[in-house]
Amino acid sequence: MYKRQLLSNEEQVLRLIEAQGGRMKQKQVAEELDWTAAKTSQVVTGLRDEGDLDGFRLGRENVLSLPDYDPEADSGGDDEDESDDGDGSDVDEESGGRNGSDERDATDGS
Repeated sequence: MYKRQLLSNEEQVLRLIEAQGGRMKQKQVAEELDWTAAKTSQVVTGLRDEGDLDGFRLGRENVLSLPDYDPEADSGGDDEDESDDGDGSDVDEESGGRNGSDERDATDGS
């Protein structure tokens, strides 16, 4: 009847960050788990010391990520950008935004 698993604090943090795509602000972790900033910091420090979690400062905030998190994979990677260098990427940079690839496709056929 009662199926809820008991997870360690460390496992809760890792699963939460994984569920959010592999990257999350430390403050968001504290809010989601209803923990104090101090408790969150202790758990995160332990995970970082063990190599189970990476992190960096972004302004006044800590951003946490799983060690295998690759932000390039979410945005299409460097391979696409490198192949675009000879295809009028200057024009795409001026137009900006994510629609640059659509505009490139339209101009490549001309």
